[in-house]
Amino acid sequence: MKKNHFLKFLVISIILCSLLASSCSNLCLDDFQNSELSKITTKKSYSLADSLILHKIYSSSEWGIIPGILGTGTDSDPYIIKDIVFKDDLFFLSAKNSEAFVIIENCTFSSDVDDYWYFADLNFDECVNIEINNCRFFSRSKSLSFSNCSQFTITNSEFYTYTTQVKLSNCQNFEISSNLFEYCMSKGISLINCTDGCISSNFITGSENRAFFSGMSISGNSKNLTIRDNVIQYFRYSGIKIDLSANLITISNNTIYNSKYDVSIGIAQYGSKNCLIEENHIYNLGKDGVLLQECENITVYQNIINNNSQNGISIINSSIINILQNTIVNNSNYGLFSNLSTYLNLEENIISNNQNGDIIIVKIPFYQKNWFIIISALGLIGIEFFILIKRNQRGKIQTDRIKNREFDYDNSKVMKTKVEFHYNFKLYWR
Repeated sequence: MKKNHFLKFLVISIILCSLLASSCSNLCLDDFQNSELSKITTKKSYSLADSLILHKIYSSSEWGIIPGILGTGTDSDPYIIKDIVFKDDLFFLSAKNSEAFVIIENCTFSSDVDDYWYFADLNFDECVNIEINNCRFFSRSKSLSFSNCSQFTITNSEFYTYTTQVKLSNCQNFEISSNLFEYCMSKGISLINCTDGCISSNFITGSENRAFFSGMSISGNSKNLTIRDNVIQYFRYSGIKIDLSANLITISNNTIYNSKYDVSIGIAQYGSKNCLIEENHIYNLGKDGVLLQECENITVYQNIINNNSQNGISIINSSIINILQNTIVNNSNYGLFSNLSTYLNLEENIISNNQNGDIIIVKIPFYQKNWFIIISALGLIGIEFFILIKRNQRGKIQTDRIKNREFDYDNSKVMKTKVEFHYNFKLYWR
């Protein structure tokens, strides 16, 4: 009898233990599923056959391979990847050919890969409808790379990566706003052949020991871009660099300052066309506040440009340049320096207290620019002919029409100059 009781007790105990184990197992599984995106741990060594990227997406329907992803990828129910803390020796994601709506938010990425020139923590190619929000990047590599993408946003995120932090190639219809870019040795934001985008309200800062090469770089056939309300400091060469036929770029209400490098320029434009530089404050730079070289149809309007170590504005080999209602004061060389440029329009600027002069316009004809070739070809007779031409040309110079009036600025009298001419104000032969 006692034996039967013991057997019953044993059977009941085994059943209860089994049920309890099953319940605990399910509970632990539920807990893991709810928290698996909070931290992803992967192996720390890879063979040569292994990929440098953890997750690869090749279509809109493949996002489900990422553990714990939420949503269905539609506009009303987007895929959501959130709360990841990813630290490893590979990159997290490469996505191609996707039209799914995807949000990546509140994530931290820190990859440590030697091959960082070609990949980024998050790589997108021919994707649309991507949103990056409130993420942090600490990797050696680029943080974000978008190629041939459209309709995406990068907001409220922090970038501490060593190389170019955000790189966009052949992209359109995008927004990069309210982000922190810090301590990069390359470029904060790089745009190549991009159109119809806005970069606004970002803070881009290096340090005295680790400074950006350029805060922003815009090149190729980029056009119809707005850069506004950003703060940029501590860069080696340029706060904002625009070159290689960029067109229709508006640079508005930015603060660019405090770079102690000897060659630093606030806004440097090379070969760009139809651009507007308005209402920026550019000061305390190692070289020029604004440089326009081989540009066409540029308007510089209502900017404050002061305390730069070279010129306030330099205009080199450019045409149709409008300098309107700017305050250009206390620069260490000239307020405005122009060389080999035509059709300059200066109106209602305050240009004063610049160390070596306020406005210098240098017009160098072809024969002077190429003096060495001409002298070598013509010899002694050529030298006499060259001098004769120079004297004749000098006699034909007409006095520019200059209207001066006093203007009270900061409790002192400064000269406010309105100049109306094609080759402006003063002509210096060099």
